[in-house]
Amino acid sequence: MPASPGYEFRDLIRYEDFVACVRLQEATWGAGFAERVPTAILRVAADYGGVLIGAFPQGQASDPGAMVGFVFGLAGIRDGHSVHWSDMLAVLPLHRGRGLGVALKFAQRDRLLALGVETMHWSFDPMEAVNARLNLNRLGARGVRFVPAMYGESTSTLHQGIGTDRLVASWDLRASASRGFQAPPPPKLEDVMIRVPIPRDLQGLKEVDLPTARRRRSESSGVLQSHLAQGWQVIWLEEARDGTADPCLILAPPESL
Repeated sequence: MPASPGYEFRDLIRYEDFVACVRLQEATWGAGFAERVPTAILRVAADYGGVLIGAFPQGQASDPGAMVGFVFGLAGIRDGHSVHWSDMLAVLPLHRGRGLGVALKFAQRDRLLALGVETMHWSFDPMEAVNARLNLNRLGARGVRFVPAMYGESTSTLHQGIGTDRLVASWDLRASASRGFQAPPPPKLEDVMIRVPIPRDLQGLKEVDLPTARRRRSESSGVLQSHLAQGWQVIWLEEARDGTADPCLILAPPESL
């Protein structure tokens, strides 16, 4: 399976692996994160159609304690077809920015295609520009559904104060595989498409001006909810090359999809 230079991946199958995953969840979303997936569920999912892959520094894959990232998802059926819900993707802060998140997603993609699964879903915060860039521009997924307060009042420090409105992403695994590990080309942007501005750094904005972060969440959520309910999809994150303007989520109407 693909990995970033200096790292290697392997399936997580031992109890010690699952314990390491729980620790990594808390390191990512905060100690006491109530929505963390426990060892018992990780074990069942790994044994019955789920995907659980860990990332390790090169030469340290045999040591669960050396894990620096993982991806976890569950098998399911939707509309009569086999699908996969990618529930978690986590990379320790010191190892971010090195392509591990993308490589873990591609490893998950290839594992699922080998099992005959062609569609993957997951949720992400459309206000987090880093996540939108990864999911839309790098992977080629599309935001197809908007869910207000999807996870209620989360206990994670990343979510407190700004709610848990989410986009549900849909990823065509075969279309992605046809590109190998390359990102999709930017779409041709037309006048009919809608631009929804989002903060360049939601967490930074939240720290210095929580009321503005909440207001911007409310404004963007209203547009996303109304348009995705009518069949529009979020297809891209548009960013100014000079970084002077806020990035914008690009929404495309049903007739252009």
